[in-house]
Amino acid sequence: MRELRETGRPFSPLADPRASSEVRRTITQLLRWGAGISAGLCLIGLVAYLAEGGVGLLVPPDRLEPGTLLANLIHPTAESWILVGLLVLVFTPVARVLFMNFAFARARDRPFAALTLLVLLILATSVVVGAWF
Repeated sequence: MRELRETGRPFSPLADPRASSEVRRTITQLLRWGAGISAGLCLIGLVAYLAEGGVGLLVPPDRLEPGTLLANLIHPTAESWILVGLLVLVFTPVARVLFMNFAFARARDRPFAALTLLVLLILATSVVVGAWF
């Protein structure tokens, strides 16, 4: 709030405009690359599925187990390409939050670094709880 009184402008995390624009540019690239890689992996899976003569719906597994995922990455199937593409898509925003945590920590902005760490903790908890149920 001190900055609001002194400058008349609202508080901005990463107050340095150059750092802020660099962080925004990096986040944009991170999200674009994540979405692009995800789309590419899903497209590879779709092409492989059609090449295998696939007709009908692809049924996702009831439970995603790391051992099964690793086995599918060693001997990829059409479904595993699509599944990995979807996982990349899901974890791209998590990577964004992680990057923001590092950016806030580097800028010595402790409240925002703690807040992004809390968001990461909530995301990790939801993954762990989701794996059990």
